[in-house]
Parts: sequence; structure tokens; C-alpha cells
Amino acid sequence: MKVPQKAIRLLSQNEIQRLLTAAKDPVWKAKIMLSKTASLRRGEVLNLTINDIDFDKGKVIVQPKPDTNSTWRWVVKDKERRELPLIESVAQLLADITAGLQEGQPYLFLSAERYEHLLMLKKSGKLIDRVAKCPEANFRRGWKLICKRAAVEGVTFHDLRATCITEWLEKGMMPHEVQRLAGHSSIDTTMNYYVGIRESMIDRARQASSSVSDGNSVAHLLRTPQNTQNSKENELASAMQTLVKAGIINIGATGLEPATS
Repeated sequence: MKVPQKAIRLLSQNEIQRLLTAAKDPVWKAKIMLSKTASLRRGEVLNLTINDIDFDKGKVIVQPKPDTNSTWRWVVKDKERRELPLIESVAQLLADITAGLQEGQPYLFLSAERYEHLLMLKKSGKLIDRVAKCPEANFRRGWKLICKRAAVEGVTFHDLRATCITEWLEKGMMPHEVQRLAGHSSIDTTMNYYVGIRESMIDRARQASSSVSDGNSVAHLLRTPQNTQNSKENELASAMQTLVKAGIINIGATGLEPATS
């Protein structure tokens, strides 16, 4: 049995701007923009390290992390390495964040205190997978606070990713290209669960349908067909009127009569 698909929530440019204004903190601004412009998931954003950013080539690299003295084991959801676009404004945010990290800390979006706490948990064997996937303790609370400040309702952080994927397709990228960047194993996942429909898309479809037929032909299609017999009678009456006007027949007391000179 098919389950009805939940509507995909897309954010408008106005909503994105309001979220960025409400975020205030450059770290949160960078998180939002990485998901909005590079389709990163929450866990992918929070597990980014300095080595995942290629400033020279303008790329963000999503890749698994090994268990080392400075990192904990983390795998990408679809277990694939991905290279994603890094736009200039986000690159500047990340450069500023990188410059402010304490020496030896590779993770971009964790405070020094949180990072040290997680390292202690890892060394003691108490760092569970759920925490490694989302290492920021108050992520959900922080996101909800930003949404409340921005007066943006009914939106999750994951909706930023869906908005990005939809915009890539709207700008003319091929579906298989978007699938690969999004890290989906199936094109069906990309199209069915991440691509939303904007009002602008509906407007373009309406314009396309309207351009096929002009107003007269549409009116003709909507007109109720007349009875065939009535149509024939109308044609006969019109022909008779033509004959009368031409003087070929007269309408006398007994009806139609041949014209006399």
C-alpha cells in the first residue's frame, strides 16, 4: 500500500535572509549556509574539520573520519566521499571560524569546551554513536531559537538541504548530477523526497499550458456542443433566407412559392 508523500517544505529567499539575521553568531550562519548552498546534512556539518575545506578550489569535502587522537570515528550516511561547492561568502565565514579555533582542534563548529569533553568521553570509551553523529549538545534548541526569532514556522534544519537540491534542479542541473552531489544511491530518493514544488514552478506550468492554446480555441473547447438536428435546421433557414434575398423564391400566404416576373 502506498503511503501519501509528505509535502516538502522549501524556504524562500526572504526566509533564509531572516534566519541568517536571527542567527547573529557566525558559526550558526555558516551552518545554515552550508546546508542551504551545499546540501549538507546536520551530521555532515557538525563533523566538518579543517581538512575538509579546500579554500583554493572552493570545495567542501564530506568524508569519513578515522578514530585518532584528535578525531572520533564517523561515517557518511551513504558511506561515500562527496565534494560539494563552497561559495565565496561561506568560504569567508569558514576562514574566520578557522582562525578562531584553539590550536590542535580540527572540528569547525564545536566550542573548545565541548571538543575537550567529547575527547574525554572517547578516551574513556563512553562516546556513543548517537553523540558522534551529532556532537553539538544543544543543536536542536539553538535551531528552534533562531527560527522563533526569524518568525519562520514549520521548518527543520533538513529543509535547508531540500531547498538546496530543489534550487540546483531549478537552475538547470541534470538530475543525475544533483543525485551525486546529494549523496543519494537512487535518483528516486532525490526526486521523490527532496525536490519540492514552488509557486513559481506552478506559475511556469500554467503559462506553458496557456501558451498552447489561445483564448478562442479554449472557449471553443469549453462550449457545449449543439444538437446536430438543430444545427441542420439553422443551416436550412440560412439557405432559405439567401434564396429570398436573391429573389429566387417568395414567401406567400401558403408558404414558399417560386418567384414570378
